[in-house]
Amino acid sequence: MTCSAHLGHFSPGSVLFSSLAAAYLGIKLEEPRRVQALLLSMLRLAAEVAFAALQHGGVLPEGLHRAQVPLFAVSLAGVVWMARRYGLLFLGFQPISCKHGSGGSAQGIDDHKFRTALSCLAASLTRFVMFGSIGSAASFIFSWGRRIDPRPGLFLGSFGAVYSLTRCILRLRSSRQAWHDPAAALLAGLCLALWPSPRLTLYFAFKFLEVCYNRGEEAGILPSGSEGTHSALFAICCGVLLTVGVLQPHLVRPSYRAFIDRVIGRRMRFINVPAIATLGYGTTSIVPDVPITMPELDPRFVSRRYKETLWVWAQ
Repeated sequence: MTCSAHLGHFSPGSVLFSSLAAAYLGIKLEEPRRVQALLLSMLRLAAEVAFAALQHGGVLPEGLHRAQVPLFAVSLAGVVWMARRYGLLFLGFQPISCKHGSGGSAQGIDDHKFRTALSCLAASLTRFVMFGSIGSAASFIFSWGRRIDPRPGLFLGSFGAVYSLTRCILRLRSSRQAWHDPAAALLAGLCLALWPSPRLTLYFAFKFLEVCYNRGEEAGILPSGSEGTHSALFAICCGVLLTVGVLQPHLVRPSYRAFIDRVIGRRMRFINVPAIATLGYGTTSIVPDVPITMPELDPRFVSRRYKETLWVWAQ
């Protein structure tokens, strides 16, 4: 109510600052060891929502989504490189069986390499079938058996096959090198074009930044974040998520909308959609039957200056 009195009942700032204060006080009740995990999760959610809001508002240029495939490939390669270099366990990447031996003659070496190349191809085809089946089965289960989306299966199958084949061929040309895994991951990451997923791209991008920051923090190059900094960042992310979820719910995933509705006490149905639509947020796209009209502003909750500004802008 304090934010509404000072900023106006329909001001976006009332939602933002109220959620900032509530999230900051709420995160203080959490244990310090859980704050960082919650912060990383909320950073990914807030980045996804903020990107959608900025693109919808025309701040970001159209076609920027095309960069998600190279961003995913580079982020994945970076994560794999960090995992191999510092001995981190990530997604259980295992060495691919690709044995090398020494023949007694040049013809024997060529035959051995040919057989090994065939084994690499066979292994990649096996992984295509295995990962493709997993992706198709997951798509069928998550859709409750209504339909099967072939794209997840194609992506996972192609990803596993390209990673396996590239890594095995690189080992044929030379001995095992540290850059083989990142190179294979870089090429395999391009398979995301078969199933574009901004959510997956943001996850690996933030995972790469997290790993890099942790290594820099351990080396003393980057500063160590304090508890207050983590709490402030968490509050900002929650503020962005709640503000966009209330004012522009059509830009938020249905699962996020359900989460926001639970957080605010099942009050999403009480939101004045025509009032928000008048401000130019396009909220009526989720409620097409609601007419876009200027609401009757109650002077008890709306300042005269804000009401005059809103009337002039709306006309």
